[in-house]
Amino acid sequence: LMMIASLVFNLPIHLVGVHGGPELAGDLSSSLVILSDILLCGLLIGICLCVFFARSRFDRAVGYQAACFLVITAVILSRVLSPQYFIWSIPLAFLLAIEIFPRRQSLFWILTLLLAVIGTLTTWIFPYHFLQSPTTPLALLPSDVHGTIASLPACALGLRNGLYLAMAIWLGVFLVRKIVGVTTLSSGR
Repeated sequence: LMMIASLVFNLPIHLVGVHGGPELAGDLSSSLVILSDILLCGLLIGICLCVFFARSRFDRAVGYQAACFLVITAVILSRVLSPQYFIWSIPLAFLLAIEIFPRRQSLFWILTLLLAVIGTLTTWIFPYHFLQSPTTPLALLPSDVHGTIASLPACALGLRNGLYLAMAIWLGVFLVRKIVGVTTLSSGR
């Protein structure tokens, strides 16, 4: 979000060394950290409420599905979205899709295509095009003290993260409908 905001609104950002790696920092850093914490708490509260209201239908299978969804969504809502997090979330997205799309093979294939695009964008950025030079990430070109955002990687990251967020919301809608017992109109109910 800071990369896109820097491109669109010309907000200054800079690199800081945190835990042995470069991270972006800027005027939005503290606000985005707070927003991340609020969204993660909201996710946990939302899942707890969903489970509470569907307690008569809540069993081990639903608990498993809710746990898969929780990890998938926590990846995008966390403070940092590292490519390594997809190692956890992509298999869980497939497992959740198998559970919530049992009779909808086309939806499973759409999810598969979506995850392939997300994986391709992730791989294009990291590890293959992450560094502009041995010490400068591709996202920042060293034109001044604050750096200038390179638009192609910023757009690739924005697209990847937007697609991932859309996938998490999509899976969440189907999961909540399943947990609370709402079915689609095409099923006759």
